[in-house]
Amino acid sequence: MAEALPSLMEASSLVVALAALAVAGVALRSSDRNSSAATLLAIMEAFRQGWERFDDPDPVKRNYHFHSLMNLFEVGCAIHQDRSVHGASKSLLEAYLRDTLTMIAQSEGARREIASMRNDPEVFEYLKRFLKAMRRKGLPHLIEPLVNKDLPQPLPEITPDPGPPTPGVVENVQPER
Repeated sequence: MAEALPSLMEASSLVVALAALAVAGVALRSSDRNSSAATLLAIMEAFRQGWERFDDPDPVKRNYHFHSLMNLFEVGCAIHQDRSVHGASKSLLEAYLRDTLTMIAQSEGARREIASMRNDPEVFEYLKRFLKAMRRKGLPHLIEPLVNKDLPQPLPEITPDPGPPTPGVVENVQPER
C-alpha cells in the first residue's frame, strides 16, 4: 500500500501539470488573438488618418500624403509577412490591402507616382512579398508589375478613372468610408 501512494501522487501531479498546460495554451491563444485585433485596429486607424490627410486640395501636399500612404502600405505588408496578425484579423488586413491597392492601381496619377518611387531595389520590398504571397494563393494583383519592375510580364491594361488627370498629381483615390 505504501508503494501505491507515490504512484498515485505522481499520476495526480501529471494530471495537474497537463491541466495547467492546457490553461496556459488557451491563455496564449487568447492573448495572440487580442494582439492581432489590436494590431489590426492600429493599422486601420493609421490608414483612416492617412486618407484624411490625403484629402488635401493642394496637389503638392496630396502627393506627399500619397507617399506616406504607400509607406503605410509597406508597413501593413510587413506586419502581414511577419505573421503578426492571425485568423480573422489577417483575413481582414489582406482584404483591405488588396481592395485598396486595386483602387490605387486604377488611378493613372497614382500609377505614375508609384513608378517614380521605385528608385531603389528595396522600395516596396514588403509590398512585393505580400503580392507574391497573394499570387501563390491564386490571387494575383494587377499592381504587382508596377511595384516590382523585376517581373517579366508587362503592366496590365487598367481603365483609368473618369475625368481629366492632372499631370504629376495623384488623384483623390480614397476608399469609401
